Amino acid sequence: MSDYCVIMTSVPNGEVADKLSKKLLTERLVACIQKQKIESTYLWQGEIVNDNEILLLLKTKKEMYQKIESLMEELHPYEVPEILEIGVERGLHRYLQWMDEVVGDISVTCSIFHPELFALKDKPYKDFNKKLIPNISEDTMIGIRTPELRKLAKKLWKEDRQKCLDFMDDLPHTYFEENNLHAFLIEEIKDLQETIKQAEQFLPYIDNWATCDVFSPKVFKRHPDILLEYIKKWLKSDKTYTIRYGIGLLLSNYLDAEFQPEYLEWVCAVKSEEYYVKMMIAWYFSFALVKQYDETLPIIKEQRLEKWTHNKAIQKARESSRISKERKELLNSLKV
Repeated sequence: MSDYCVIMTSVPNGEVADKLSKKLLTERLVACIQKQKIESTYLWQGEIVNDNEILLLLKTKKEMYQKIESLMEELHPYEVPEILEIGVERGLHRYLQWMDEVVGDISVTCSIFHPELFALKDKPYKDFNKKLIPNISEDTMIGIRTPELRKLAKKLWKEDRQKCLDFMDDLPHTYFEENNLHAFLIEEIKDLQETIKQAEQFLPYIDNWATCDVFSPKVFKRHPDILLEYIKKWLKSDKTYTIRYGIGLLLSNYLDAEFQPEYLEWVCAVKSEEYYVKMMIAWYFSFALVKQYDETLPIIKEQRLEKWTHNKAIQKARESSRISKERKELLNSLKV
């Protein structure tokens, strides 16, 4: 017999089910709760009774049973509530590992989407991904592939937008993938002002390059003039990844038809010793050399970028197959 169990209980309606579920999850007494409408027939005080109820199946660890029973007796509306423990003989190792991680650890804020996220856990991918994002503790990384997270965001947004908005208001998040899920949920918003509002709320909490670079709402591209005012503000932020995000938008959205030479000056004016800001500046100018060569080259020739950034921009531009051999040779001569 394992250390895990399923506890069964039934309640009269969805309101009670939601109240109990929230309390049990918040207290970290359970990992997951499944709800199902049922019809119950039972003997009560000498009569046969038929009731419509909600069946709750609580996935937890055996050590939590007494706490769950006490909480149930306190909050359950029935005089004699059904509280039955069913032992789990065995289960998928990754699922049981996830239960170990979430049950009982009240130091971690419980998210309503933790069950959905941990169900997508991919340990080999986590082992690979954590090497790419060294400033993130592996304890805060679940290991979920980006396409799976995008699909989950679309599903959750379609099913319950209010729950998604509640999740986005519950900052800061605990896990790297929660931040990425948050970013993908912002992408689902169609209204420009609401998207900007949510982005501004979220940006100060971004703590790594991967989350910063992963989201770019389509609605931003449809309103380039309005967005520029916010980009200018973000470039002046004291938050590393807010600055990086602003530069990234100029790179992705404003180097083609929407390009204006003054945008080069905006990025030139950003002064920071933060590696992830300097790297994004280098990426920006490398792409600018590919797409707007004549406008960008004078900045390189005049050495207006900090030395490391200057050389990195040249390196990345020369790695592009879209720059001619002659231009690559010229850029190479401009390294300092």
